[in-house]
Amino acid sequence: TARSVIWTHNKKMASAYEAQKAELLEGHNGMGKESSNSEIVQSLQRARGLISKELEKSNATMQLLDEGAEKLRQTYTEYQAHRGVVSSNAQLLGKLATRMLTDSVFVYFAFSVYLGVCMYIIRNRIF
Repeated sequence: TARSVIWTHNKKMASAYEAQKAELLEGHNGMGKESSNSEIVQSLQRARGLISKELEKSNATMQLLDEGAEKLRQTYTEYQAHRGVVSSNAQLLGKLATRMLTDSVFVYFAFSVYLGVCMYIIRNRIF
């Protein structure tokens, strides 16, 4: 579901953030006195850029999920509308099949009666 996808994505984002945070803290602790403020600022700017890119990706993913959910809702609504039409058509086809069967029985019966009458007439005239 969308909720589980979002939860998984947020969990991955949090773990990536924690890894970047740990990496930045390791680099800061290991640099000592010779590290300059500009290096720290650059690393923070890189981290900020990475976070903003991930946020943009997350927003794009959320937008795609919302669009997909909306399309699913529309498709389901159309399916519900067509399902009623299809079921009523199936009922009508069943009725037509029954009528066709009864009509064919009547036609065969009428043809048999016609042949019987013809045979009776011929028998009475010839014999």
